[in-house]
Amino acid sequence: TWLIFLTFLFMLNPDFHIMVRIISGILCISLFIGASPSGVDFGNIFRTFSNDIFYSLYQIFLIILSGITLYLIFFFTEIVFILDIFYYLSIAGLYWMFKLSFLGVDKLFRVSLHLNMSELNIRNLTRRRYKPKKPYKLNIEELPW
Repeated sequence: TWLIFLTFLFMLNPDFHIMVRIISGILCISLFIGASPSGVDFGNIFRTFSNDIFYSLYQIFLIILSGITLYLIFFFTEIVFILDIFYYLSIAGLYWMFKLSFLGVDKLFRVSLHLNMSELNIRNLTRRRYKPKKPYKLNIEELPW
């Protein structure tokens, strides 16, 4: 992300030579295209969301909750990271903290009431395991790389 912004700033800065600006523009566009998700990624997002809508909404809720929590922490403590990667790692850490704490509270609730999943008829907040099929079973030719 910061490389895209840096090359974009070089491209727009009139103090640089025109060739540096053109090369920066080409590099900015190629970095932006390389960072964007592919069509297969978008297809997987929609397929996964349609397979289990409640778990997908739960994950979206956790990501939003993590982002808001990180924003509030940084707003009140005035911490600034130099690189963007530390913000992303903080959101991921908060996501796992919330997810594991929700699962822990759920487990404590069940243990304290001596209930199991069949008595409550509540689905556990875990993802379904997906075992990919071998490409030759799907009549798909494997790519050379």
